[in-house]
Amino acid sequence: MSEPAPLPPRTILDRIIAEQTLAQFAATDVALTPVAHPGTQPAQAELAGMVGFTSESMRGTVMIASTFSLFARSRPAALRDQPVSAYVARDWLYLRDWASELTNQLVGRIKNRLVAFGVSLRVSTPTALSGSALAFATPSSKRTKPLVFTSGSDELWVFFDAIIEPELELSPQGEAAAEEGELILF
Repeated sequence: MSEPAPLPPRTILDRIIAEQTLAQFAATDVALTPVAHPGTQPAQAELAGMVGFTSESMRGTVMIASTFSLFARSRPAALRDQPVSAYVARDWLYLRDWASELTNQLVGRIKNRLVAFGVSLRVSTPTALSGSALAFATPSSKRTKPLVFTSGSDELWVFFDAIIEPELELSPQGEAAAEEGELILF
């Protein structure tokens, strides 16, 4: 009996990104539901966080975009009882920082999963955008297929825009990195 053909790298990456997005937001007590057939770009995005990455076999950017409301609900539990308002400039700055940190944490989760495939990502400093009129230039290439989730009436868009070297094969090569929050002693 022959071995099944290996999955294309993009299929594996999409699975990792979807799983880690769900896990990242579950850790902040925000339940997400994947959207099977999303539109072409976020209709309601007001905040976005971005982190660039490079490795020997790929380079690109991860961006998450959503509403003020969703980022406010995803704050650490100890801070959720502090009200934030879309009418207060400092709250926009605060949630922009939080959006960039959430993106940074998501990229960290993705990076940890890719270690088991022999891929070592180097990540850049996170950055963020905000505004009531955010618009995204969505590339028409197949390499940027957004993953979309809903939480209540809010949408969360995850863009993984990467140039992947054709020779990249993602097959397990060892143990995964430590789980998030796990203590490793040297």
